[in-house]
Amino acid sequence: MDERELIARVRAGDGAAERALYDAHVDRVYRLAYRLAGDDELAREFTQDTFVRAFERLDSFRGEARLSTWLHAITTSVVLNGLRKVNRFRRRETDLTEASDVSRPGRRAEPDLKRRLAGAIDGLPDGYRTVFVMRARARLREALADFAGEWVS
Repeated sequence: MDERELIARVRAGDGAAERALYDAHVDRVYRLAYRLAGDDELAREFTQDTFVRAFERLDSFRGEARLSTWLHAITTSVVLNGLRKVNRFRRRETDLTEASDVSRPGRRAEPDLKRRLAGAIDGLPDGYRTVFVMRARARLREALADFAGEWVS
């Protein structure tokens, strides 16, 4: 069965055709969502959201482009909007964490700061780690000078 016939059957309410269309495109949609989001859980969520939106709007698909092209555009939109929401949420979460720190008297340095910092740097993707090491070491040294005594081995 060709894709046009499958789309016509989905528009007519055929659940099996809907599943066949989903199965035909889910891997490509997931890969794009993963490339854009960089996170498996978010990519799965965005993939699901893409198909929900696509099936809701399948009547607006005119067939001038391939269905995969149309799904690509929907996926990109879903992921970018979803990432904006995630970033807003994380920013609010960070703001709340910082606000709770303000109410605490004084600030204690953690004894394992050096180990945690090294672990965080090692956990960066290669490109980020390279840029960090090349450009940020001197500034980090200045910013964390008050911790220098703790770092002496």
